[in-house]
Amino acid sequence: MKTSIAKIFSTCCCTPFAIGALSLVGPHAGILRAQSKGPVMAHDEAASRAREVTASLIGANAPVLQFRTSAAERVTISGQGGFWPSVVMLQNGELVVIVRSGAPHAVTRGGSRLELLRSADSGKTWSDPVWVAASRPDEDLRDGFVTALKDGTLLLSFHIYRFESPTQYDPVNVKIFVTRSQDGGRTWSVPQIANTSPFPFGSPHGRIIELPSGTLLMQATVTFTHRPGWANIFRPEGEREFQSIVLRSQDGGRTWGDFSVIGNGDESSLLLLPSGKLLAAVRGGPVPDGARSVSIHESLDLGRTWRNLGRVTEPGELPGNLLLLRDGKILLCYGDRRAPFFGAQAMISRDDGRTWDRENRFQLVWDAPNTDCGYPNSVELPDGRIFTAYYQVDDLADSPASAKVKAVIWTVPK
Repeated sequence: MKTSIAKIFSTCCCTPFAIGALSLVGPHAGILRAQSKGPVMAHDEAASRAREVTASLIGANAPVLQFRTSAAERVTISGQGGFWPSVVMLQNGELVVIVRSGAPHAVTRGGSRLELLRSADSGKTWSDPVWVAASRPDEDLRDGFVTALKDGTLLLSFHIYRFESPTQYDPVNVKIFVTRSQDGGRTWSVPQIANTSPFPFGSPHGRIIELPSGTLLMQATVTFTHRPGWANIFRPEGEREFQSIVLRSQDGGRTWGDFSVIGNGDESSLLLLPSGKLLAAVRGGPVPDGARSVSIHESLDLGRTWRNLGRVTEPGELPGNLLLLRDGKILLCYGDRRAPFFGAQAMISRDDGRTWDRENRFQLVWDAPNTDCGYPNSVELPDGRIFTAYYQVDDLADSPASAKVKAVIWTVPK
């Protein structure tokens, strides 16, 4: 049995307070569970692996942690400059991932595209990327999210920035597009613009929800103006912020409209529960120090009205992705951009999103070299394991070339 040394940090002060021996199980390991009143995390410098952690507070400043490893696998989906992965499982069991490629994180004139990668072995190996959509020279194409409907149709939503000149873009001219595939993502229809009126700025995020009635719900981030300075003074204060809304389609995703407001915030993930309740994990803020976090909102009337249940992550832990597991638990995965570790975390709700077990959260990834990382997106595999895709940029000075899309395949402990 191999043994390595782990340094244990309190992320409140970012200073080491203990060193412990760790038993490593197999060539892969993968989940951290931190149990404490505050954020307590563990890092293994000898190997990239997650672990379950139990922590308790003894006295005012004496956290004690016990470690046990939990098996997981880590794979690279794309090492060719990918960002913001979206993953879906097809009816034949294949996994399909959509990534942004060809351009860095920031809004960029020309070169951006959405690429599709495919896996037939539960995410262990992946095909070469295939282009799905590409920007024109005066555009930036971003945030592709793929959804599988009950009849097998794939819907892909994304948005496009249009530039006013070779050096400027018009941030009020940002449109949502939706395209569809009837053959598992091998061919796609001509993208159609989604109606976000009266908002001139629209950006989708997360999977589209299919209600039992056949109505489709798509989250969109909207605003009346994204311009800085003087343009905002002509809008009421409530219209100067991003808002998270729900758009509806009654024709299988061909046309959209009939919006309702979730609340202030952006990049929200929607989830439909068996009870008919809808949840939204909303990236909210800003908070006083400029960082933002994830709050959970619920709707009891199919998304017409929403109630904010409160913040569930710390500032810098964002955005969130919701997944209903077969055993009824809800999984919330989210990016971790808090020093000293960068990557992705997860936590569980056992009561339809009313409360979240932050004291037993999972550290899925903590070896990303900087804050340009995260955006986890998960599916549950047929064997019950969780496939969580995410991205990281290895070298900020060499982006997008050093951007990678990776995944951790792990099990939620009973």
